Amino acid sequence: MENNHLLFGKLTCDEYDGYRGKIPVSFSGNEEEVELIISEIFGDGGIEEGHREAYDMLSKNWEDVVQEVVQSVLIYQNEIWDSTDHTQRFPKFQTENDVLKNIELISITLEAKAPDFRGQQGRYAVMVFNAEWVNDDYHLLSVALINEKVVEISDQAI
Repeated sequence: MENNHLLFGKLTCDEYDGYRGKIPVSFSGNEEEVELIISEIFGDGGIEEGHREAYDMLSKNWEDVVQEVVQSVLIYQNEIWDSTDHTQRFPKFQTENDVLKNIELISITLEAKAPDFRGQQGRYAVMVFNAEWVNDDYHLLSVALINEKVVEISDQAI
């Protein structure tokens, strides 16, 4: 089922994830279209005010969010770099430019609210990147944000 939403544009309903669409973003100097997922997992179903607020604030603070995400990924990569043989096959990042050259934003998931297990309230979004240096299997890096601040980075789906 397709839906043309005023804020999110053309969306399709996915019974597993919720709604899916594409949005243009500027990341690492490039304007790209990434997948937008409007999840119903932690909400009451449908597109809720929490989704709209998360999107609005993410958009308004995009440059600051990108800066914090890149700095957090730099720290994360340096912390895990020596933990597996796989990470050692890639150079240890020294600068934010190293990060930007080695990650590709592929999706943003918006939740209606932060999950209860986080013990925090607020706007919740997860950015997913293709990152070849993360592991041997699926090369994905997830960055969870509450109120546009990084709260977790993982090579697992968050």
